[in-house]
Amino acid sequence: MSFVSYSQNLEDVILYRALKHIKKGFYIDIGAQDPIDFSVTKAFYDIGWSGINIDPMDEYYNKLKKDRPRDINLKMAVSSRNGHSSFYSFSDTGLSTMNKEYAVKNISNNFKAEEINVETIRLDDICVEHKVTEVHFLKIDVEGNEKDVINSFSFDLVRPWILVIEATEPNSTKDVSGLWNDIILSHEYIHVYFDGLNRYYVAKEHKELENFFITPPNIFDDFITAREVKLLDQKVSLQNKLNLLERVSYANKEELIKTEKALLRITSSREWKIGLFFQKIVKIAMPKNSLRRKVVDISLRFIKSPLVFCKLVINEIALVGYNFLVSFIDRKVNSSNVGEKKKVLIDCSFVYSHPEVNTGIQRVVKNIMKNINDDSGKYDVQIVPVIMFKKYLIAVNPQERKSFLSEKKRDISVILKIINRIRLYFYVFNNVITVNEGDIFLLADSVWHYDISSIVRQVRDRGGVIVAIMYDLIPVNYPQFFDNSLVTVFNKFFSEYVIHFDGFVSISKTVMDDLKKYISIVGFPDAKYHFDYFVLGSDFKTQEYSLNNIRTEISDLYKNKSVYLTVSTIEPRKNHVYLVDSFEKLWEKGIDAKLCIIGRVGWKTEELIERIKNHKEYNNRLFMFNDASDPELSFCYNKSKMLVFASFVEGFGLPIVESLNNGLPVLASDIPIHREVGEDMIEYFDLNNAEDLVNKIEFIEENGMSQKVNTKAIKTKTWKESSAELLDKVMEIHNKVIKDRENNSIKK
Repeated sequence: MSFVSYSQNLEDVILYRALKHIKKGFYIDIGAQDPIDFSVTKAFYDIGWSGINIDPMDEYYNKLKKDRPRDINLKMAVSSRNGHSSFYSFSDTGLSTMNKEYAVKNISNNFKAEEINVETIRLDDICVEHKVTEVHFLKIDVEGNEKDVINSFSFDLVRPWILVIEATEPNSTKDVSGLWNDIILSHEYIHVYFDGLNRYYVAKEHKELENFFITPPNIFDDFITAREVKLLDQKVSLQNKLNLLERVSYANKEELIKTEKALLRITSSREWKIGLFFQKIVKIAMPKNSLRRKVVDISLRFIKSPLVFCKLVINEIALVGYNFLVSFIDRKVNSSNVGEKKKVLIDCSFVYSHPEVNTGIQRVVKNIMKNINDDSGKYDVQIVPVIMFKKYLIAVNPQERKSFLSEKKRDISVILKIINRIRLYFYVFNNVITVNEGDIFLLADSVWHYDISSIVRQVRDRGGVIVAIMYDLIPVNYPQFFDNSLVTVFNKFFSEYVIHFDGFVSISKTVMDDLKKYISIVGFPDAKYHFDYFVLGSDFKTQEYSLNNIRTEISDLYKNKSVYLTVSTIEPRKNHVYLVDSFEKLWEKGIDAKLCIIGRVGWKTEELIERIKNHKEYNNRLFMFNDASDPELSFCYNKSKMLVFASFVEGFGLPIVESLNNGLPVLASDIPIHREVGEDMIEYFDLNNAEDLVNKIEFIEENGMSQKVNTKAIKTKTWKESSAELLDKVMEIHNKVIKDRENNSIKK
């Protein structure tokens, strides 16, 4: 990866050339100014360095404090005399200085100055106070006051390896280094380079660095400037906008093709052809304007076969009944719920319709629903799980909630799903929720599978606040991993519904940052939204199990040999192919380890599933369970040797923290979200290196685990704590939205 240069004159490029072998170096930046723009130290901070930044101006000091928490940031000026001195501030120019002569010159050139009184201190005293023992480079950029700064430093207690000192008069090419060059040379430093703006010096005891300054920064330094990165990001942003438009266009085209195919199926059907045949007979046999002809025409228009006729009758009866319910409920809704507590309406529609699904998002939703509450009265709100049905939000009664959130049998019959659907028609009599002003609609489930347009508009019209839990943007950013149908609905979700939302609570900082970037890319007004994130719970170890609840084929596989576990939906981005490839290589090397895959079958995996089921090691050293229950999964977490998690991209990676809480070590792909979640508690492997996982498991099998997981030291939340944090973040967003609305109302 190319080195990113933030500095004004490529100072950081040539410094990195000389010091790249130092892993965690130390710098002192006098006249630091902005922590990013034109910063000589930003690139070094990003690779793990730290140091002291000194600037007397409030605007720069505050930025440094915020952006450089690892650094020591000082709001003062360096001088040969401790005390206070006049400082001439030329805001947003880079010309601020303690040198009165230069300040007067700048003022005569129509620059506006503010004279302020600042604290001054010797550089020697700063080094003593902060116990500085080694400095790899010292940068001095103080707009004409360089000599005074140099005289504040003895160069005895601490000897920086490299000095970078601005050597030209401010806003000029005139070299003024003659004022202080001899002082530097007298302290046993060698002048090695002049870049037109700065002079570089190397301490004699580090004379070996001199050769790095022979040539100016060039193509062999493999660098790119921050400005070029910004332009490339803008290019990517524009390309993403174009791609989004193309995807929407493609989705519309797909819908048109589907409609045309459906129309073709109808016009090619036997019923349609029989209907046309009878119509021709009628036209021949009956006079055009006769009453009998009119009756038959009307009948043939709707009735193509007895079966179609029956469907029409049933649908009409259902429609009449439904319309009656709608009018009845609307009257009831409009006259109820006055003076209620504020409600937090949590959508769990997909979980209700698919109670058998217990991985990924649905696992999160179920745990939130089981644990979220306001029993303490902290917010004085009523937590109400709801299902979206037609244009209504239907409250789930406690008994029903307990039923569909409980552990389910592996096989949920179609009949049960139909019964659940029929129940909804009955619930609308008594369980329809009215949204009042200030109520919160929390979209916690897989809402992109539904047409939520009428409901979100209704919530907004009634003064409600809409907050969505954002799990990831993977179908948008990585559409190659998904079926076109899911990409289409996800794009529709963002293009049509997100505009109505007020805020988002993401399941990780990584997802929140991705979302902010995406919102900006597609051109939504990001100032309109409020963003936050919470940490998912992971107290899966509390699941109890007995061997009576564990299938024999699962318990038997743990009787001998090392078992490596992977848990996730089986889909392309989870990268099961990499795992199977790696274990085949291990088996070829004679490593007798097992791979156990747990997760429901997703999409685009036909070849992989066939490969696993036809594998010579299937049910010997390669196992797959697509319907494991909670007790069975808990059993596997407790009995396995290690979790291997090879995802290309994730929103969180819940199995990682579930494994850690069960004392199960983890080997995960080295991607940003896994670093955020796993920190230094887990080990990582490189997906770009086909042998990396193989080598790591081979080492473990031959030498044992490097260390056991200390479950007491794991910094993760329980689901109760996670749900409480979610409620806190949702209420914070709610309060901000209400305040925004009040302010906008006042302005109007």
